[in-house]
Amino acid sequence: YFHGCYVNYNYPQLGKDLVKVLNALGVGVQLLDGEKCCGIAMITNGMSARATKNAVHNIECLRKAGADKGMKVLTTSSSCTMTLRDEVGEIVMTRVE
Repeated sequence: YFHGCYVNYNYPQLGKDLVKVLNALGVGVQLLDGEKCCGIAMITNGMSARATKNAVHNIECLRKAGADKGMKVLTTSSSCTMTLRDEVGEIVMTRVE
């Protein structure tokens, strides 16, 4: 579960409620170890080096959690979802090139 900055700093109850509902449905939830901001604010404000650093870190956290083995990643933030799904790969590939 990628909770994102909004849940982490502004509305933690949303994250707790999601975990509670998923557990009630028999779905286990794994929190990421050391998750950082998805980078949307950094990307928007031209801080590409910092966004790239966070992206690389979060990819490693997701891999450790099993996302590269087919585990699904849930978020409660639409902007984090969009960033992880659409922006992070491009950021990291730009870094590699």
